[in-house]
Order: sequence, then structure tokens, then C-alpha cells
Amino acid sequence: MNDKNKNFAYIKNISDNIINNFSISSIIKNYINITKKGKDYKALCPFHGDSDPSFSISDDRKCFNCFACNQKGNAITFVMKFKNISFVEAVKEISKLLNISDVNLDILDKVSTFNKEDEDMFMLNEKVAFIYNRMLYSKDDSRCINYLKNERQLSDEIINFYKIGFAPKNESRNYLYNLLLNINDERINRPPLMLKSGIVYLNDNDEYLDFFENRLIIPIHNEQGKIVGFSGRTLDKNLKIKYLNTKTTDLFKKEEILFNFFSFDKKAFTDIYIVEGYMDVFAYKKLGIDNVVATMGTAFTESHVNLIKKYKNIKNIIISLDNDNAGREATKKMVKLLAPNNFSIFIISPFDDKWKDIDELVKNNTKEKCLEIINKQISFIQYEIQCFLKQNLSYKDKKTKTKILIEFINDFAYDPMFINDDLKELSNFSGVSEDDLSRLINKKSKKLGTYSQNTYNNKFPKNNESYSERIFSNYKNNNFHLASKKTYVTNEEKENEKIKNVEKNLIALLLFNNELTNYYNKYIGFIAYNNEGYLNKILRTILEHSKENLLNNNEDLSETFKAILSDKDLTQNEKRYFINFVQTFSNENKFILENKNEILKKGLSLIKCLIIEIYRDRIIKEKDIKEIKQREILKHQRDIKIKEIDNLIDNFDKSFKNS
Repeated sequence: MNDKNKNFAYIKNISDNIINNFSISSIIKNYINITKKGKDYKALCPFHGDSDPSFSISDDRKCFNCFACNQKGNAITFVMKFKNISFVEAVKEISKLLNISDVNLDILDKVSTFNKEDEDMFMLNEKVAFIYNRMLYSKDDSRCINYLKNERQLSDEIINFYKIGFAPKNESRNYLYNLLLNINDERINRPPLMLKSGIVYLNDNDEYLDFFENRLIIPIHNEQGKIVGFSGRTLDKNLKIKYLNTKTTDLFKKEEILFNFFSFDKKAFTDIYIVEGYMDVFAYKKLGIDNVVATMGTAFTESHVNLIKKYKNIKNIIISLDNDNAGREATKKMVKLLAPNNFSIFIISPFDDKWKDIDELVKNNTKEKCLEIINKQISFIQYEIQCFLKQNLSYKDKKTKTKILIEFINDFAYDPMFINDDLKELSNFSGVSEDDLSRLINKKSKKLGTYSQNTYNNKFPKNNESYSERIFSNYKNNNFHLASKKTYVTNEEKENEKIKNVEKNLIALLLFNNELTNYYNKYIGFIAYNNEGYLNKILRTILEHSKENLLNNNEDLSETFKAILSDKDLTQNEKRYFINFVQTFSNENKFILENKNEILKKGLSLIKCLIIEIYRDRIIKEKDIKEIKQREILKHQRDIKIKEIDNLIDNFDKSFKNS
């Protein structure tokens, strides 16, 4: 048996070990949220826009299956599909994930993750990119390099990083073909391979001709950084086809690739910018922003969404399409695709119409001015309103547009962080009061995805309205008996949203009361909320800093705010959200700033709700008959903590005076 066959046999043994000796759920849970249901597990399918869990995982059968989109397979198949990687790469990743000690990663590294023809095509494309890049700097024709440096203002560093090149025009029309044919490397000097890669084509006389000529050449990389195709931009202003792309091949499918996705560490960012074209990516690069991808002028697709979703740390999408009507329509379609996937979606606020896109903006303004404009990121509803305001609409048109925006909110899952600003701006635009808009949205609401159906009505408590008491009464009515959970608990995401609504109030309450912070840590502890959502990250940051900086007089919060706004673990979007959150809370709850007792009482009620919620989830998970004793222990622990909180609330005035 030769080395290659030995290596593949070794891979096969490892894969069999993974499938036979490790539960499929223990692997898949590292990529998506799963919930136990009987013997099996359920989840929202990561391979299509799933709002009602249709993804089933069976440890007994060692397989997964989506009943909606029909995706199925074993643990290795899942990782291959989810990460868009090869069989060998999936085996390597799972081996590291499970810390399988007897795996020789050196052997795995020797096994190619692509077949031989794929590897040959990658090598061919690299050679083509090198040739075109050298042609760019040729003294025989300097038009392209002058265009890039003078008109596009690109540096040599950017040009060479992306391996930008130039395909010259040649009388024989087969200049590149002849160059490649004469290279002493039988792996790439094969005409059939050149034809399959799309860099040459056959004319009616069966002659091999260069596909690109007299065009600026931009290599296109896949997610792993390998060149899979090229895009050629014409230098002739009279040609109608501005961009010419490599034809679709096994390796190059434009609707599945995001330009520049290869060039930055996806796991290092929570935000990702989406633009239309290559030049927009280069413009962002000049501003020092790396985490930007382009759809290459094509429509944004479900495949693009799935590509981004593979990286769970990416929470925020910032859309930055062309500053014109076509860009607006494309933005709307993109939001519709992204909204059901629980991203927080921001749009760059419309800027001066004299600049068509980010590329023109960057070429005509200072870096500081550009960053100031780019950092004005708003919700889709606010974006639409700002676009409408540019149109000088009549009273009738404003009402019509308002109806469209309300229907949009009702038809798509919408991020609750925008609720207050959206309703305020929509009210100012339409002349309809916020309360009327809120009722109308609630009345018509049909498809709010994983968010609560009252997303747009779950505002912060006004005056003496006891929000926490309403929540608690809803929980209490369910009695927390396991028998009632079949109908009450339908989806882990919906239950998590209830916690988030409670925490949303706690963030503001904790800012204004140091004593409440101590109670929170004593009875819950912020480590209980260890996911990376905006609310939880901000909550943890407040708790960490408030222990040292928050004063009991409720007036001097500057040190806490300063610490939060300078915290390196919070992104700019999270800091901006924190500022807006505090402003909104303060405006709607001025009474709470003057009433320390009221703050503490409301906060204790909210903590009580959270205790019940946390223990309810833990008790439900102990479903096996063997674990009845453990359930009773958990219930006892819960009851002790609840009783302590009840005593604090019942003797509130006395305990407050003695504190």
C-alpha cells in the first residue's frame, strides 16, 4: 500500500472512531444551539431560514435530519456542510474539538482537501494571477496602473495584496494561452484544464483564445484563500459590459462567494460590513477597515447568509450599498434575507447624493470625515424614513409609505433594540402617535420569528407600572410543574428572549443602585449569562465596573459610564447601543432617578423572576426518572432563594433603612 492510500486509510479509521464512539449531539452542539426533546435533540436548521425547529439530531441513529430542507447526514457530514469544508478538514476539526489524543495531525495535513484536478486548477489560477500582476507593471502599457493609482487612488500595498493585474490586448488574442502552454509544468500547461478554468475559450475554428483582454483583472478567492476565478473590469468607457467574470465552474459559483471573506480572521470580529463591489472593499481598506465583504455586483443570496452564519461570533451586519435607488432596493432585499437569522442589522445612513458609493465618498473626503459618516449606522426603518425625507413627499404619500413600513415590521423578525428610535422617527414622519403605531404593529403582527409577539410593545416601565409584577404573574400562573411545560416551552430561543426582556430592565436599574448590584451577584451572578449578546455583555461590564465606581447617591455615574465606554471588550456598536439605551431609559423613567426605594424594589422583583426562569430551565432539563432527586434539590435551592427575596421585599422599608 502506497503512502497516499495509507494516509486515506488512517483518515477512515479516525472518522469511524468519531462516528462510532462519540455522540453526534456532543459535536453539533459546538456549532448551533440544540434542545433535548425526548431521546433526540431539536434545533433551528442552519441550512435554511428556519423559524420553527425542524432540525432533528439522533444519538441512537448517529445522524441529523432537517424535515424542511431535507439536509441529512452524520457528524462529519454536518461539519462539512456547516463550515463548507472538505471531508479531511472536517475530520481534522472534529479531532481537535474532541481532543482525540491519538490522532497524528501531521498525517492529516499531508492529505489534500481537494482532488488532484482542483489542486491543479488552483495552481493554474495562481500562475495566471502572477502573470497578470506582472503585466500591470509593464512599461509597454501603463494605462491600467495609472487608472488604479490616479483615478482609484490605490497603493501598491493594496494592489499586490489582492494580486490585481492587467490582461493586455494582443492581436493574436491568445497571448496568455501561449505563455501558459510554454511553461515547463505538465500540471498546468494543459489546454483542457485552461478551458475548464475559464481563462480561455474555443472559438468556432476550435482555436484557444484568451477570455480576458484589455481589462483590469481582480482575482477572486474562496473562503480558504485559494483563487477560484477572476473578474475583469473594462478600461474602455464605450463598452457596455463593465465587469466580465469567469464562467461558473465547480470551484467558482459567484452566488456562493463573498469577495474579501478570505482576507481577515472571521473569528476576531462581531461585525461585518457588506458592500456591492470590489472598489468599495478597497475603499474600506484605505480607511483601515478589514472586516468588509462584497457581493461582487450580484444579488445577495441564501448561500451568502449561510456562509456568514457559520461564524457564530458575527452578530452585527452593517449594510453599505450604493447611495442611489438601486442600492436602496438591494438593501431592502438584503434585510429581508438577513432578518430571520437573528443578526442585528445596521445601515449606513444616506449621505450626500453627489457621492454614488463608499468608493466615491472616500476619494473625495478626508479619512476622518469618511469615518464620521460611516459610523452613522441606523436601523432599516430609520434608513427608509431618511430616504423618504429626501423625496419631498405629500401628506398622502407619507401615509402610504408609513403603511409599507408597518407591513415590513409585521412581516419580518425585527431587532427589539431599535424599538424606541424606530417608533419615534416613524411617528415624526407620519404624524401618527407612537402609542397608535405601537398598537397597530401589535395588532397586525404575524411573523416575528424568534422574538416575542409583543416586541414592539415591551417598552420600559412607565411611571408606577410594575413591569416585573406582570412578568412574574405570567410565570406564576404556570406553577412551574413539568406537566404544563409541553405547551409552555416550545422553543429555547423564545424562552431566552424572555430573560433578555427582564435583563434589559436590569441593565438600567443596576446603573442607579449599588445595593441592587450586590443582590444580583448574590442570588444569580452574571456568569449565569455567558452568551455574547449585546445585553449580556453590557450587563457584565456594568457589574464589573459598578463594584468600584458606582456611588450610592445615584447622581455621579460618570466614572461608570467612562469605564464602560473605554472598555476594550465592547464594540463601538455595543457602546453606542448602551448610550442610546441609557438615554431612552432616563427619558421614560425620570421618576426612578429620584426614588431609590422604588429602584430597589423593582430590581428585587426582576431578580426573583430571573431566579425562577433559571431554575425552571434547569429543572426541565432533568427529565429522566433517575434524576427526580436532582430535580427536588434544584426546586429546594430555588425556593430558598425566592423566600429570601420575598422576605426582602415584604420587609422592604425596614431592610432598606438598616442597609
